[in-house]
Amino acid sequence: MSTWTGQVGYPMLSAEVLETTDSVTLVVRQQKFCANGDDSSSARWLVPVTVVTQSGEGPQSFLLEGEKQEVVLQGAKPGTGSKLNPEQIGLYRVRYSDELLKRLLPAIKNQALGAADRLGIQEDLFALAKAGYSTTPHLLTLMVAMSTRGTTLC
Repeated sequence: MSTWTGQVGYPMLSAEVLETTDSVTLVVRQQKFCANGDDSSSARWLVPVTVVTQSGEGPQSFLLEGEKQEVVLQGAKPGTGSKLNPEQIGLYRVRYSDELLKRLLPAIKNQALGAADRLGIQEDLFALAKAGYSTTPHLLTLMVAMSTRGTTLC
């Protein structure tokens, strides 16, 4: 608990996947999120992380205790997307690798992801782009996927 009460700020988790023919490993790294992009802090948190995959498996949770952790996603199929922080209940930003973001776009476009998850990805990408952790084209690509005619956020 002291990692949350004894230091200022909150974490940004960077997520990428490593795949073999029959397994998917999620690699998560943490650093302090700074709205001005200053990432010189060595602050670390104990972060409870939940992940859902597009393979249809239930949520999987783990505790990120250090700067980096690798977790094998049970039941995940290679080539599918993974969403961290489902329903946006965790207090952290998520920076998806280009590949993970690309895999989430169809689920965003066809609304397979719920409204809270779509908006959470948008909020994170906006904050990350504004702070310099991501690029504006990533945000615009997401906005195009969310602008499907005839859909609503809720």
